[in-house]
Parts: sequence; C-alpha cells; structure tokens
Amino acid sequence: MEEDNYNRTLKVVLLGSSYTGKSSIILRLLYDTFDEYLNATISAYNNTYQINNITFDIWDLSGQERFLGINRIMVRNANVLIFVYNITQKSSFEFIQKELYSRYLDICSPNPIICLVANFNDRFAEEQVTEEEGRNYANRIGALFFMTSCLDGSGVREIFEEIANQINNSNTNSIGKNERDIDFIPEPIRLNPNDKMRREVRYCCDSKIVRVRKISNYEKMTAWFGKTIDTV
Repeated sequence: MEEDNYNRTLKVVLLGSSYTGKSSIILRLLYDTFDEYLNATISAYNNTYQINNITFDIWDLSGQERFLGINRIMVRNANVLIFVYNITQKSSFEFIQKELYSRYLDICSPNPIICLVANFNDRFAEEQVTEEEGRNYANRIGALFFMTSCLDGSGVREIFEEIANQINNSNTNSIGKNERDIDFIPEPIRLNPNDKMRREVRYCCDSKIVRVRKISNYEKMTAWFGKTIDTV
C-alpha cells in the first residue's frame, strides 16, 4: 500500500485573541456563509472537515486571556496550529508573538504544521499590520502565511487545501496516522468539581506513575461545564 493512500486525521487548533475571526473562518469553511453577529467563543468548539484522505479535527479556542491556561489541554497533541490575527488590530498580531506562539509548542505533536493567518483582508483602509510584516514574521517562525476575508470567503479554503497538500507531499508521512504514543499514555479521568485533589496515572517506559495534586480553578470550571478533562 502506498503511503499517500492512508486516511489521516489531523488535530487542528485555531488560536488568536478575541475578535480576530477564528469562528468566522470555520463558519465560512463549513457552510460558506458569514454571520456579522457571531458571538465570541467561550472555552472551545469542535468541528470536522474533510479533503480527500485528510480529515481535519478542528478546535476553535477562546481568545480571552482567562482561557489561556485551559487552552493547553485542548492544544495537546495538535498536528496543526493556526494563529489568526486581525489586520486592523495590531495588538492581535503582537498577542501572537508575545503570548501565543511559544506557549503551546511544547505540548503539540512533534514538528507541527504552523500557519499564520492575516484575517479581515477586506478592510485594507483600516490596516494596522501590513502584508510584509505578516510574511516576515511567518518566515521567521517557519509558518505558512495566508491572507483571508471571512466576509467574501477569500483565502479560507486555501488554508486547509495547502495543509492537505503539505501532508500528502511530505517525505515524513507519519503525521495524522494516529500511531500510538508509547512514551506517554494518559488515562482520562472524570473530574468532580467539588474535589480538592486529583489522582493522575501515567504510563512511561512500561512503568506506572501515580501522583496526587491540587485541582486548579480552570479544571473545576471545565468540570462544571460537564466536560471530561484528560490528564495533562
């Protein structure tokens, strides 16, 4: 069987400050529509999108600073990081450089594909970040660079088409095959938000490691939402 015939699932995470259009990018990608009154994302939303043999497991994470810590749980083992900024808000571009880029790289899959997306491309008259600035930063961090407009849809599908091309044309085609990670296998735990301590189980080199630690406020909040938190 040829390597390119493998079906792959890629975990894709969209990161950026609030009001950079991350949710609008997904809405345009999935339904080819635009909602001017789309609410800001709280915590995280998940969707899937497929191109040929590639299934994208897409996570839209909140850009609010209070969720930056809990976002680390969602980013774990991501194959693709998509950093989105608003070209009319220089602060959103600086937020990626100062707060986001280095925060999550240590918990991704090895050698993740990194994309930098300059959104609101239809509002050049209000531009605060030039295309040259965006491309220069993308080159510096080894990221694919895209300019998009969720209003007219330009550039949105091209992001995922290019990622699929990168995967299928890569010489290292192990990305997204869901191979077992033998170095670290977490045990999912249903967390009671009323608990004060948490038991963690890890398996490393065929050894079982158990430890107990205090439960953070972020974990309690997520538990109240009724979600399962995986060991981190």
